[in-house]
Amino acid sequence: MGNPGRSGRGAAMNGAQVISHIDYDSPAGRSGLSVGDEILAIDGARVANLNDWLRERKQGEGIKMLVVRDLRVREIEVVLGSKMERSFKIEPTENPSRLQSAILKAVLK
Repeated sequence: MGNPGRSGRGAAMNGAQVISHIDYDSPAGRSGLSVGDEILAIDGARVANLNDWLRERKQGEGIKMLVVRDLRVREIEVVLGSKMERSFKIEPTENPSRLQSAILKAVLK
C-alpha cells in the first residue's frame, strides 16, 4: 500500500492509480481494498502519485478512498498504519540438499 494503509502499493496504469499489491493482514487489506482497485480520489481529491502522497501522511490518519472495482464506484475508509517491516533469517541446516546449498551460496555472494 510501500502503500494504501502503508501495506500496499499503487501503480500508474494509463494515467490511473491502480492498487498493485495489498498485504491482506494490513489496514489496507482489512478495510476492503483489493489489488486492481482504481483510485479515483482520496478525501475528495485526485492523487497523482499514491506512494508519494502516502509518504506525506501520518500513522493513524483516517482517509476516505473512492475506488472503482468491477465497474462500480465504492467509498472505502482506511486508517493508515505503519509500514510493515519484514525480516528474514538464513542459517545453515545440518544436512542441506544440493539445491539448498546452492541457494545459500548464491545469497551469501
